[in-house]
Amino acid sequence: MQSKVGRFFIGIMLAAAAFLVYFLVSNGISIVILFSISPVILSQNPEMSQQELQIKLMEVFEALVPTIFVLTTIILVIIFYAFFIFINKNLNEYTRLKKIQWPFVMLSFFLGYALNMASIAVMELVPIPETWIEDHDQHTSFYGPVLFIILAVVVCAPILEEVVFRGLIYTVLKRHSAAWIAALISAVVFGAVHGNMLQAIYAGVMGLVCVYVYEMTESLLGSILLHVGFNVTHIINGIIGALIGVRFDSLPAIPVLLVSGIATAVMMVLLFNMNKQNNMHEIYI
Repeated sequence: MQSKVGRFFIGIMLAAAAFLVYFLVSNGISIVILFSISPVILSQNPEMSQQELQIKLMEVFEALVPTIFVLTTIILVIIFYAFFIFINKNLNEYTRLKKIQWPFVMLSFFLGYALNMASIAVMELVPIPETWIEDHDQHTSFYGPVLFIILAVVVCAPILEEVVFRGLIYTVLKRHSAAWIAALISAVVFGAVHGNMLQAIYAGVMGLVCVYVYEMTESLLGSILLHVGFNVTHIINGIIGALIGVRFDSLPAIPVLLVSGIATAVMMVLLFNMNKQNNMHEIYI
């Protein structure tokens, strides 16, 4: 019989393997594309210096980032499905990617929106180092075709990141350790991969809430919808602002934090109560 330490070590190794596939494929695709476009740019501009080439290369690459992420998502999802077929398992069953009832759908989505509004308000109220803000803005600024930006941020990121960090990493760790340890590790890793301190903090918190929704809805679809709601916040605010003529980023931070914080807490309690009823799988999305 395996000891708890042994089981935990196995869980860490399996989770690390899932993360390694995600990391290597996503970065490998970026490297291949960088090396592919470099000679093209150089052939079109033979007089270009090495420094000019690097600047131009980064400009072109930044414009391709959303498209690359969409491509990466497709490739990784295919790889994960193929692997589970190879080991005679079902990825959907393993990650609990299944239908949920409409109340769960609405609560999951709007919980993500409220959580992001709360995080925006906190960032307005808490003194943050300027270098953190600059680094955050650099990592969250996207260029390129609007369609691919929307696909990358609103569709691909929620699907891919939830499959990897909740569906695989958290699930593997939970099967080999305590649920709270699995939740904490998956959230920390999820925050860290975002590449900057500010985003690492709020993405880590979001990762914990995603685990909560994943467990309360008993479906990966719940955490995906929360992730969508979180990522689509600025789009929703822009639409509402255009309709009623109020800019959400100009609203006082304290009232926004109070309203969004209370809304977040209420929706989390509602999810808990609905889960306890355990009869929420009759009318599916």
